[in-house]
Amino acid sequence: MTTPAYPLIATLPDIPVTLYAGQGYTITVPVLGASGTGVDPAGLDGVRAQIRTRYDDELMLHEWSHLLGNASIVGTPGGTDAAVVLTVTGAETALWQTVWPRLEALWDLEVVGSDDEPHRLCAASTFTLLPEITRAPVEA
Repeated sequence: MTTPAYPLIATLPDIPVTLYAGQGYTITVPVLGASGTGVDPAGLDGVRAQIRTRYDDELMLHEWSHLLGNASIVGTPGGTDAAVVLTVTGAETALWQTVWPRLEALWDLEVVGSDDEPHRLCAASTFTLLPEITRAPVEA
């Protein structure tokens, strides 16, 4: 007798991002529990997100982290409105177009709970940088 197979797949949303090089951005993503409802920010200790050309690439194109000061968790303690806020400056995005090997990459985002376990907020999603054509001249 054969036991039927049941696939176990955690359903995570795609969060595709498209930004213009040379502009600063604030990206806000709500933190939702397994039931799809908001969570209490008091149970979250950290946040991190990374951009890479491929999921298995050692080269990290950009990183956000609460430790770096460019990512934070916001919300009302005791509430259900936790969100992650990622910030990047226009100077950073302008530099990306000159140093990234390609302008389309992948990213994902996770929070770390008080249990020290990472909890992914999205599946590996596309991150596209639209190049800046008109920009300030380079000083000689």
